[in-house]
Amino acid sequence: MPSSTRWPTSARLSATTSLRSRSVTSTTGPVWTRQLVTLGVLTALGGCEAQLKVHVNAALNVGLTREEITEALVHAAVYCGFPRALNATFVAREVFQSRDHDRSGRSRHR
Repeated sequence: MPSSTRWPTSARLSATTSLRSRSVTSTTGPVWTRQLVTLGVLTALGGCEAQLKVHVNAALNVGLTREEITEALVHAAVYCGFPRALNATFVAREVFQSRDHDRSGRSRHR
């Protein structure tokens, strides 16, 4: 990249600091909306199964239904490809089954 098109160091640092600050402290929009966006982005990236597992659980914790989560993951197939969306739905299914197992295991021990 020619030096004339590079950002000055101070501008890069300012942009990085702003992005870091917003990503940590942002409260724009309902938390379930941010979870849906996160699920879509992780699905599109591919190879993020561990992070998807965390965020599928988080999405359930903030009130999204299994159907809403699955629909968001399948919807991503149009944009990121069927294999990545399919992998994401496998992760979601694993989380759903784990929660079902945990729930049934707890009820047996009570």
